[in-house]
Amino acid sequence: MTSEIDDFSKHLCIAGRVTQAFREKGWNLIVVGGSALEFYTEGQYLSGDIDVCRRLGQPTIPPAIEREVMGRLNAKSTGTRRQWKIDGVFVDILGEVETAQAPNFRFLQTPEGEIQIMPAEEILIERIFVAYSNTPPLKETLFAAEKMLRAAFAMKEDFDWAYARNLARSTTYDVGEKLDEMTNRQLNPHNPKRDIEK
Repeated sequence: MTSEIDDFSKHLCIAGRVTQAFREKGWNLIVVGGSALEFYTEGQYLSGDIDVCRRLGQPTIPPAIEREVMGRLNAKSTGTRRQWKIDGVFVDILGEVETAQAPNFRFLQTPEGEIQIMPAEEILIERIFVAYSNTPPLKETLFAAEKMLRAAFAMKEDFDWAYARNLARSTTYDVGEKLDEMTNRQLNPHNPKRDIEK
């Protein structure tokens, strides 16, 4: 059985390969969703596939170009539009990236080239939002959000807490209280009601 570390390394290489191939054709792809969370947590959370979107303002990738590029990567179509399989890993080529204003995309170097990743702040808040969109909260998604929260603390000054809190309190997400509660538990698990610095 393939180890989690091997799966993570494989996903990283495939993301780099796909990103580089489309960059050569003029499209900048952003790793989003669970794939971005996987890379931020360095494999502590494993996504089942790789999701990429094109940068804002870039035109739709023509199907012929997509087939050409993915064919060069020995990808096989799954029969679902814009979904491919490379070395057993699903790759979904989605639409234009959806993000807040002035996103701070992160860059990560892989053995196959540099990739761009959705902002860590947005990944965290989106996961909290999805988890608490259900009652009771979705355990698997909440687990992923907690992993991402630990990764955010590990980023130290590279994680913009003010931006994350503003995003959490926006009308789009409205999970400011949930973010505070989760942060409190992480910072002081023996006193979860202690207020955090606003």
